[in-house]
Amino acid sequence: MKEGFAGLWLVSILFFFQYSPLTRNKEIADLLFQPLIDSKTHVGIVVGVAAENESNVYTYGKSGNPHNQALDGDTLFEIGSITKVFTAVLLAEMVQKQELTLTDPIDLFLPASVKVPRYGDKKITLLDLATHTSGLPVWPLGFKSENDQNPFGEFGMARMYQFLSGYKLRGEIGGKYAYSNLGYGLLGHILSLRAGRSYEALVVERICNPLHMASTRIQLPTEMLARLAQGHSEKGEGVANWDLPAFEGSGGLRSSVHDMQKFLEANLGLMETPLLPTLQATHLAHRRMNLPDTFMGLGWHITNEDGNEILWHSGATGGYTSFIALHKNPPLGVVVLSNSSNAITGVGFQFLAKMTAAGV
Repeated sequence: MKEGFAGLWLVSILFFFQYSPLTRNKEIADLLFQPLIDSKTHVGIVVGVAAENESNVYTYGKSGNPHNQALDGDTLFEIGSITKVFTAVLLAEMVQKQELTLTDPIDLFLPASVKVPRYGDKKITLLDLATHTSGLPVWPLGFKSENDQNPFGEFGMARMYQFLSGYKLRGEIGGKYAYSNLGYGLLGHILSLRAGRSYEALVVERICNPLHMASTRIQLPTEMLARLAQGHSEKGEGVANWDLPAFEGSGGLRSSVHDMQKFLEANLGLMETPLLPTLQATHLAHRRMNLPDTFMGLGWHITNEDGNEILWHSGATGGYTSFIALHKNPPLGVVVLSNSSNAITGVGFQFLAKMTAAGV
């Protein structure tokens, strides 16, 4: 009897390790991400999974930083345009607190000296900025930096105001989707003006502190700087970090996989947080995109696939790429952070799809 029980126990343990989500998802991750390191298209990759019964981190390659620290869930990366989702959360929270409305025209918040472009009698609203339908360009046209390593480090709000005052919209406001880093930089700045706080302070106070995300910042103190992975170009060469004084709300945040897992868990309703209604407000579709079955929420791209919604965003700076996505049913989130400027989005989507197909 005892021997039979011991044998059954051993079989159960082997079955668990063979078919558990941890084992299965690691095998999927190894299959997808290790070849990127082996082919030297990427230097280092950290992958995070957030699900109802799972929160795991998988690492590949190296950090490449001066301290030669091993990659882990606390390694910091520039997350680029994933920052836009945080800016959208701030917008949704300020709407819920009745500090502003989505339909407010942006000239309501900017100095009177700034001539905000219009299209006919129509004004750009906060919703237009948040859904990339403002008609503003992706970057300020005509701007040329003398510093290829840090191209926007000297582009501050004075230059942003100057550009806005001289720009003429080329299409209707609120209509065609046209991705705009400039628009989200402006949105982050407006929210900062409205709150009377710096953009970083606003993110920390209203998002990071409630979600216990202590490793998501723009300015890094010494301890955090030591955890920052070295960014690399497409050719694998070390590059400088980006400073984005006028575009902080568009791509200025640095973060870790552990912090981004908390953000995913909060969005999926897997942790208790008073921010849940605000986060859910960013998940609502507002404008149609120029991709099949894809819409813009607040910050999030929303793709309808087989009756299920996938919310996602990618990011890139001079030496880093990133990807974040959440699958509503079953609740599953994925974040991928890389210290290479080579694209990671396609592989991130494959990882999410394979995990979903295998069952969470």
